[in-house]
Amino acid sequence: MQRFDAYLTIKEAAEFLSVSPNTLRNWGGRPASSQYTAIR
Repeated sequence: MQRFDAYLTIKEAAEFLSVSPNTLRNWGGRPASSQYTAIR
């Protein structure tokens, strides 16, 4: 089972990187409906 405590929401990751959530989605190339992103 996958643990979600190692993930940030798109909003949290965008704030951390000082970019907008849409910019982060564009960088990831994932559908806009994806709420979480993996930080590796």
